[in-house]
Amino acid sequence: MEWFIFERAVLEFTKYFPKEYQKKPFFYHSIRVWVFLWNQGYSEEIQIAWLLHDTLEDTKISEKEIENLFWKNVAWIVKANSKNHLLPKEEILEDIVKRCSDYGIDAMIVKIADIYDNFLFYKKEKNFSEIERCKKLADLVLKYKKEHDNKIFYFLEEILSFDNKIILLWSWDTLWTPVVWCNCEICQTEKRTRFGIFITYNWKNILIDANPDLKLQFLENKLDYKNIDYIFVTHTHTDHINWLWELSFRKEIPVFYSNDEINSRNMNYFNYLEWEKVIKRISYKNFEEIILEKNIKIIPLPLNHGFPTSWFVIFLWNIKIWIFSDTNLNLDEKILENLKNCDYLFFDWFSENKEQILELYKQIWEEKTLEDLEKIWFHTTIEELKKLKNILKPKNLVVVHISHIAWKYNYLQEKYKDLTIWKDSLSFNF
Repeated sequence: MEWFIFERAVLEFTKYFPKEYQKKPFFYHSIRVWVFLWNQGYSEEIQIAWLLHDTLEDTKISEKEIENLFWKNVAWIVKANSKNHLLPKEEILEDIVKRCSDYGIDAMIVKIADIYDNFLFYKKEKNFSEIERCKKLADLVLKYKKEHDNKIFYFLEEILSFDNKIILLWSWDTLWTPVVWCNCEICQTEKRTRFGIFITYNWKNILIDANPDLKLQFLENKLDYKNIDYIFVTHTHTDHINWLWELSFRKEIPVFYSNDEINSRNMNYFNYLEWEKVIKRISYKNFEEIILEKNIKIIPLPLNHGFPTSWFVIFLWNIKIWIFSDTNLNLDEKILENLKNCDYLFFDWFSENKEQILELYKQIWEEKTLEDLEKIWFHTTIEELKKLKNILKPKNLVVVHISHIAWKYNYLQEKYKDLTIWKDSLSFNF
């Protein structure tokens, strides 16, 4: 490389260095990406064009001066990477990507390097709006990729794969499948762990319920206990809270639970975890908003489970997630009205029908009738849930908390194609 030419570029860069406030460190950004391009083995023209790529926008240097000091190709790459502020604001980003694509691969390399470094910077700064802007630009680059083929495009994958997501770590009922005392075909062939959901949004991680299988599922999903920011407990049955014993590091994770007498009493079993500064217990009241962070709001509401139980209305910016773990459909009309048209509805589905529930009671040597179930049963069947779907019309209905008495997963998936039947460790992004 002609080092004196590069030094000349640095001198010109600093000569026209902008004095006004910048969203990110201007000089550091440019030098950082120059090192990236040098390490990737790109030409000196691309490296110098990168160093000067913002100068037409942010300094008083002219295109003609860049061409006279360096090469015409450098000036054209810089021009292709400069915004046309005469356009409407909503057209500027697509215009700059299209011009880079039209000019050629050199201009595209500079633009992708710019997007990638911005992504890394704003990811570190936790600037969600700028991350979304980087993802939009990455999409536009792929749209105008044309026949260009270069290793630089692979760096876009890291940007586009950075997503908020919901992981249904567990999707089944209180009994781990296989059940110890059961010899049914399901227990012979399938593994079903207990209910819980892990939500990642805007660099915050929310765990819904802490069942005894959590360690296994965290290992399988390559998750880390230390990354949990909040825990919400629907109710204090053992299959929803017993994992809390596993916690040992002193992070004072906020654990939200219902303030009723029964759940409060059961949470007293974890007093020592609070004394050791492992958790911080916070009781909630149904119908009261809980603001966790900017754009993260959760509202607990009562369910009908024969035990004080809550479901959660979760607002993540413009995404609405409703989570029902254990309930039947004897719910307040006001609650059902608020359920309409949500983005994701996770709903209890214990069995296909109530006859299967009667068979379950027989397995534990109890005889029940359908009339008995009306009084003592607090879960939902698929027959009931399909009716509910027609009323609520959620964009995505996901059935959870399924018993081992329901048939094999592949069979259920084929039979109920209009529903999303969850299984362990499945996830989707939003």
